Amino acid sequence: MPVQNITPEVLDKFKAALMACQSSASAKKLFTTLRAAINFAIKRNIYTGKNPISTQTSTFTLPREDNRGERFLTRGDAKRLLEALALRSTPLHDMAFVALYTGMRATEIFGLKGADIDESSRVANINGKGGQREAVLLPDEALHILLKYRAAPDALLFQKKGGGRHGAVSAAFRRAIDSLGLNDGIADKRHKVWFHTFRHTFASWLAQSGEVGLHELMKHLRHKNIEMTLRYAHLIPDRQRDHLNIISKVMQGADSSSNTGQIPSKRQDHGDGTE
Repeated sequence: MPVQNITPEVLDKFKAALMACQSSASAKKLFTTLRAAINFAIKRNIYTGKNPISTQTSTFTLPREDNRGERFLTRGDAKRLLEALALRSTPLHDMAFVALYTGMRATEIFGLKGADIDESSRVANINGKGGQREAVLLPDEALHILLKYRAAPDALLFQKKGGGRHGAVSAAFRRAIDSLGLNDGIADKRHKVWFHTFRHTFASWLAQSGEVGLHELMKHLRHKNIEMTLRYAHLIPDRQRDHLNIISKVMQGADSSSNTGQIPSKRQDHGDGTE
């Protein structure tokens, strides 16, 4: 097809066809390759029009990658994984432990320094996503772990062998995963266990508890907007079916108020603040 005939409508149909047979990441890579080829043609004066795949000069949008982890650990798997990590590396185990108990990202843990741990307030002041300073509440177990490593104010708590900041999670983590078979037969990254799974598990367990609402969870995860937290909404216990009993309770009391035609005024407490 001549480049000048490629419209946003054509691209949208092509995108839909691709997304039906391959991953969003693969489809995005194909479009970015096509875009680069057209940009090359423009640079060499082979083509003189606009790039129809440009997201700046057209309404077309690239496929959105959805590689976010969906899997969270069971209590048994979490214990087994922490035990396997402890056998291989105490610092690696401790970083994983802190991630599970606080929801901190690996890069945030890598950057922790002595001065970042406020023992009196039980808070870790970290460089969060985007470089902003953020406060992370520390449960006693996580605080105890971090205090073992605290030294000079400017010194990293967790350092590579020989010193310096970690750039990636140790290969020992993957070996621990493999030893337990947690990723056996799983090809989709979203369903695999990796270090970020500890943060996902932290959020999922809080949501499942029924004690943490979406906005509270948003604060714990330090999300910038509620849309990022909504992925955990389906894990929060749903009381909607219990709420249907409100009608039954009103109707059961209808006889006692039939003479007045009023709905019974007795407050019904459903245990969750709903009346």
